[in-house]
Amino acid sequence: KNGNPAVTHVSGLGHFKGYAYIECVLETGRTHQIRVHMQSIGHPLVNDVIYGLGEQDDFAKTLENEQKIAGDRHKKLGLHAAKVWMRHPLSGEELILESACDFLAWIEVL
Repeated sequence: KNGNPAVTHVSGLGHFKGYAYIECVLETGRTHQIRVHMQSIGHPLVNDVIYGLGEQDDFAKTLENEQKIAGDRHKKLGLHAAKVWMRHPLSGEELILESACDFLAWIEVL
């Protein structure tokens, strides 16, 4: 009710066993923006214990039995920032940070 406006553009990239692989492009940068928006349309993120199911969901329980998922990565929140743009607060230099997605093994299993 008293929140600030936030805009998220969502695109589907794939659909696997009842789960969707999506891309979100943000016009704004609010705290938990993607998590709140996805929950508000009935599609919470995998393993989101705050805005999702409130506990580890079936996805993590299913992947826990798969040998292809190393360690506890199957229990992490299904959210990854592939690219982040910002201005350095002191120098004003434009920074673009990129990172490879570390849960692509989930997609391989599905």
